[in-house]
Amino acid sequence: MSSNPLAVREHGPRYLWIREQLVRMILDGGFKGGAPLPPEGQLARHFGVALGTLRKAIDELVARKIVERVQGKGLFVAAYDTQAAMRLFRIVDASGVKQLPNFDRVLGIRTRAAGANERLRLGLARDEKVVELRRTRTFADGAVMLESICLPGSRFADFKARLGTQRPVLLYDFYEQEYGVRIVGVESRLRAVSATADDAKEMGLRAGHPLLEVERVAFELDARPVELRTTLCDTTEGRHYLDVPG
Repeated sequence: MSSNPLAVREHGPRYLWIREQLVRMILDGGFKGGAPLPPEGQLARHFGVALGTLRKAIDELVARKIVERVQGKGLFVAAYDTQAAMRLFRIVDASGVKQLPNFDRVLGIRTRAAGANERLRLGLARDEKVVELRRTRTFADGAVMLESICLPGSRFADFKARLGTQRPVLLYDFYEQEYGVRIVGVESRLRAVSATADDAKEMGLRAGHPLLEVERVAFELDARPVELRTTLCDTTEGRHYLDVPG
C-alpha cells in the first residue's frame, strides 16, 4: 500500500469519499470475505485524513456488512452472509413462507451480443457481450421456475467452465467465491406475462398460462450492476412476490 496520501476531494463530506475509496480498494485488491485490512491508523495516513474521519467511513461499511471489526484483531472484509443473500429472494408461498427453489437443470450457457435492454440495465457499451445462463429451478412441491441470467462477458468469460457440474442454490454465493463479486442490493421490476410455447414446455404448463415475470438487476459493492436476471414463476397456487424492508 502506497504511503503517499491520496488527494481528498474538497466538495462533500470527506468520510463519504473515504468510504467509496475503501470499497474500491477492496474490489481492486481482490479482497475476499475474511481477508484482513490495514489498521485504521495506517488507512488514515494513507488517505491523509484524521482518524475520526476514517472511523466514520468504516462505521458505514460495518453497518452495510462490508467490513467487520474484530475486537483485538482489527478490520476484516466481512465474511459472505448467506442469510443476507437469502433475504434478496422475495418469492413466497400462499402463507408467506419463503422457500428457496433448487437449481434444477441448465438449459444452456452461451456468450452472445448484448441486447438493448441488457446494455441499458447492465451499463454495457454497444459492442459488449453477455454470458447468458438459462436454467430451471424447482420448489419442493415440484413447481418449476424458469430463469435467464445475463452477466457482463468481460468479467465472466469463463463462467461455463467455472460452473461446471455445480448447481449452487445461491448463485450470489458462487459469484463471491469464484469471482470476488459480492451482491449487496437488487432492483426489481414485476409484470404479468403469458407463457410462450417454449416457456410452457420447460415449466410443464400450457402455452398462454399466466405468469409472474420478475426482472432483477443485482448490484455489487460499488453500486455497479453485475447481473440481469429474468424469472418466470407460476402464481396460480398462491406464490407471490413479497417486498420487505431491509
